[in-house]
Amino acid sequence: MAPAKAKDGTPLATLACPNPECGNFNKFGAGNLSVAERMGKGKALRRLYCQTCGHRFSERRGSLLEYAKLPADTVVRIIKCLGHGCSVQATADICQVAAGTVRRLLRRAGKRAGDFHQLQLERLQQPPEAVELDERHGRGRRKQPHLKPPAGLLAALVEKIRDAAGKVIRVRARRLFGPLGQVRRRLRQLHIGQEVNTAHVERINGTMRNQQARLGRRTRSGSRLEQALAWWLWLWRELYHWTRLHASLRRRSEAMAMGLAKKLWTVRQYVDYPVHVSDRQRERWAEQRQELLTSALDDGKPKKPLPTS
Repeated sequence: MAPAKAKDGTPLATLACPNPECGNFNKFGAGNLSVAERMGKGKALRRLYCQTCGHRFSERRGSLLEYAKLPADTVVRIIKCLGHGCSVQATADICQVAAGTVRRLLRRAGKRAGDFHQLQLERLQQPPEAVELDERHGRGRRKQPHLKPPAGLLAALVEKIRDAAGKVIRVRARRLFGPLGQVRRRLRQLHIGQEVNTAHVERINGTMRNQQARLGRRTRSGSRLEQALAWWLWLWRELYHWTRLHASLRRRSEAMAMGLAKKLWTVRQYVDYPVHVSDRQRERWAEQRQELLTSALDDGKPKKPLPTS
């Protein structure tokens, strides 16, 4: 029997129960959902019923169309403009909506993009085998003999040799952990280059500056609030990963290359995708993020007691 569909053709298998206490929370295609009633203009929307926990919810729950009074095509157009780096005023003018409407949608879309990204990271079968970082400035820190790298860690640096005037005269690779030859062989095995380089991270930096005016040098389009900038970048990141093809990945999206998607998503599919996250998940992600941001050098230092009066 074919899966039930709404008038817009959305199958029930692409939806999940949003109740964190349900045994089928956020499980797609579990077969626990049924249509309880139809509602809205023209009865186009469905209210779903979870047979596991008895929870009722709209099929738009967790999507960017939840609580939206705008037509779906207008919401998609706004998301496209924001994803391509248009300002709030420009997006409002193009889509013929109020600037406040664009700001509210940006706030919801940015927060949702952060949750969506964390959920997709949990779907990865194994962590990435290689990480490329941008350049580091400074003299570094003292050696810490009590800190040991993980077994099997391979790391190398790209070092720029400059003359007295500060001009780069040559570039060389220097080992950090593991033999340099072994690092190069691993790069060739992963098909990410022949030599140690920072080409990939510099490429993504250039792409972000090109598509997000807030990151351009000497720009007049800067964000006043750090959180607003984060929402913009999170939304751009997800659209870049899921809705755009890349020639370097053999005409695939980054989500397809990572095995998270079977085909290229449209912006409408991203807007419709339900994102359900519990408070416990957000707390766990915050702890993991804080653990990653805490340096091993600072983690081992005894904490100073707060002064008391």
